[in-house]
Amino acid sequence: MKNLKHTRQQLDTVVGTNSCFVKFLCVGVCVGYFLSFSDRAMFSLCVLPGNVLPPNFWIWTYLSHNFVEVS
Repeated sequence: MKNLKHTRQQLDTVVGTNSCFVKFLCVGVCVGYFLSFSDRAMFSLCVLPGNVLPPNFWIWTYLSHNFVEVS
């Protein structure tokens, strides 16, 4: 119980002191991690040569591949 209280206090401190941009990055990484378990999401979010070259032009993959964990 004591450890849980300390962990909660540390989490509140971390969340409270970070900027909105850092919070956005943390949420993006967590969402990307859970999406990495889906093969379809991996195909849609990762940079693949066939997706960014003509005729597809999936430009969003340049931004979204940073948040996906593949290993």
